[in-house]
Formats: sequence, structure tokens, C-alpha cells
Amino acid sequence: MRTMRLLYLTPGLFPARRVDVGLLFGDGLPRHGVYSDIVAFRKPGAQEQEEAWGGGEAILADPPRRLKHLAVFMHMFMALAQSRRDRHDGVQVRDMPFIALMALILARLKGMPFLYWCSYPYPEGQIDRARRATGLKKLASLPLLLRGLLGRFVLYRLVLSRADHIFVQSERMKQDMAGRGAPAERMTPVPMGVDLERMQASVAAFDADATDDVSVDKRMRGRRALIYLGSLDYVRNIETLFEMASLLRWRLPNIVLLIVGDTHDQQHKAWLQERARQLGVDDILIWTGWLPIQEAWRYIRQAEVGLSPIPRGELLDCSSPTKLIEYMALGVPVVCNDNPDQQMVIEQSGAGLCVPYTAEDFANAAETLLKEATETRRQRMENAIRYLRTHRDYPVIARKLAGTYFAIHEKACHEALKQGS
Repeated sequence: MRTMRLLYLTPGLFPARRVDVGLLFGDGLPRHGVYSDIVAFRKPGAQEQEEAWGGGEAILADPPRRLKHLAVFMHMFMALAQSRRDRHDGVQVRDMPFIALMALILARLKGMPFLYWCSYPYPEGQIDRARRATGLKKLASLPLLLRGLLGRFVLYRLVLSRADHIFVQSERMKQDMAGRGAPAERMTPVPMGVDLERMQASVAAFDADATDDVSVDKRMRGRRALIYLGSLDYVRNIETLFEMASLLRWRLPNIVLLIVGDTHDQQHKAWLQERARQLGVDDILIWTGWLPIQEAWRYIRQAEVGLSPIPRGELLDCSSPTKLIEYMALGVPVVCNDNPDQQMVIEQSGAGLCVPYTAEDFANAAETLLKEATETRRQRMENAIRYLRTHRDYPVIARKLAGTYFAIHEKACHEALKQGS
């Protein structure tokens, strides 16, 4: 089997919470001969066995306590400086425009292809957060605004135009980035997926102990649960779900709304909790915070409807929502709104209802699914599994992605031979 190896520079902590990092690069791609030496920061308190990386070598450093940006730069620089052309067939950077510029320069000096992976428009997100600030925070957010503006210039003018290939989250992100000058012919969308085999094994385990008192949250007994899984950041506007719950509770008195997720913005979280109280739904909300993935899946499996609201706009239109795919894989029908990627998935799979993101529309759609006949629901979810198996199962995604990597590798080898002759 032919093989290749990447040096993969990632933000955040390791082991990665992003499932596409772990499932694709740590498991799926190595099965097709594409390995990755991942460069990241160690999660505080992580056990040694958690640091095992199936994709190759894990090049880790302890998370910086001071001078964060300098520490990140130095860790990434040392990994790049020590990389060799006879070991790595390319350098890939995920979601870090300034690190990407450094990596691009060093990759060119070493004669290696440079690749960029974009999962979210981070410079645009920084600009948006800074511009939303009010009062005294407006001045404090100036460094964030400058970082976003400079990051956007670096990414689109210097990095993406020179990258050998760019991986994006969705077809919409490809269109958006091409509109800003990125080369469309060198972009490949890689949407979010699931490991269907693993999740179906979890479904079987959940069903096997469904009568076990430990397996069911006592607060959900005898109630019909709707679930939201994901970030509670302000851009998500999940307060609309509270308004939805305030409408539904009078139509279906035994409902409960699960909020499985959190936000680092504690001020915004306090505002959300106060908003729930104002709407009179705090007694039918269950807040769990972030949970280990298996535990989060258990909550999904106990729910009757999954909620996937993705507010429309520049920042989130280009996303490929994971929660939608996870609900489907766990046999839970979905109410979502018209984010381009999830609208396409719902239309092609029939896994739920896609409506405008308003409290009234979500309430009506949720009520429809809750009142759906058992046989109709069963057929809906069988269709959903067939769709996932064909389009969003990580083994399928990994096989296609490996083909793209080998095409990039072969092109680079061909060009190196031409230059050598």
C-alpha cells in the first residue's frame, strides 16, 4: 500500500475535541496510508494513554500560562524547523493564519507542499466579536479587531493564494472563499460526518440497558425530551429555543428541553439563564454543560427530537453542523433551519424537517415530529441511516480524502522531477 505523511499543525488542545481530527486523521486516513504527525498542546491532566495518536507521532507541549501567542509560535516553529523532506510529504495548518504564513515559508524552503485546512472563518469571527462589543469593552476589543483584520489579510492575500491545496468545511465555504480570492480549483470541501459503526454499537448498548435506572436522567422520566447539543456562544442565538419551549409547554405539558453544551463566555451564559427565567421555562430546561461524547450520545438517544439551529449569516452559513449528523446516526429525527449544508442533508435524507429559525416554526415542526406515527418515524430514520452510510460515514469520507492527498503528493513529486531535470 502506498503511504505518505503530513506534519499537521493544529490549534487547541490534544486530545482534540473536534471529531474530524480524531476520526479522520487519527483513524480513518491511516487505514488508507495517509499518516499525520500532529503538532498541538497537551490537555491539562490528560493521561498518557489519552495522548496516543493513531495517525503517527504526537508532537506536544504543555499549554502556555504566559505569553500565549509567543509560546504557540515557538512550539509550531520548532516542529517545522525539525521537519525533513525525507520524513514529511507536506505541511498542513488548521485554522491559524499567522502560523500558516510561517509554515508556508518554511515548507517552500524545504521543498514540501503546503496545505491549509479551514473549519471556520476565524478572522471574520474575531472581527465580528470585536465590532459587537459595547461600552468599555469596545476599547478592550481593539486588539481583537486588529488581529482579525490582519489575519484576514494574511489568510486571503498571502496564504491561500499560494497554498498547494485548501480543505474547507462545505460547498458554501468554498464559494465564499473563492469570492474573496482563494483559488476554487485548489479547494476541496470535507463536510462533517460520523463513525456510523461506532455510533450504532453505542445505540445497541444504550438500548440494552434502557431499563437501568443509571442509564436514564431522573429529570427526564415520563417526559418528552427535545435536545440541543453544541455551543452556547452568542452567535448561536439559542435563546430562540427558549421561546420555542415557552410555546410548546402549553401544547405538550410534559416536554423538557435538554441543553448539552456550554460557552466560555460566562456573562452570556448568565444572560441565557436569566432569559429562560424571564420566559418562564427554566423549570423545563436541563443544563448539562459539556459532556464526554459517549455521555452526550446517551442523552441524545433518550430524546425524541434533535434541534439543530444554525443562525444564517456570513460566519455560520459555511458550516457543516456535526450535531445534525449525530442526531441522525442515533435514530433521532431533527428540526433544523436552512443552513445550506444541513438543508441539503435533510432534503436528501428525509431525516426531519427544515424550517426558518423562529420560535413558532421550530415549535410547530417539533410538535409535528413528536406526534408522528411510530412507523413513519422508523421509516424516516432508516432513510437517514442509508444516507449517512453513503455520504457522511467517516470511512467513506476518509477514502475519498486519501485519494485527494495522494493526488496532491503525486503532483508535487512530478513537479520536483521536472525541476530536477
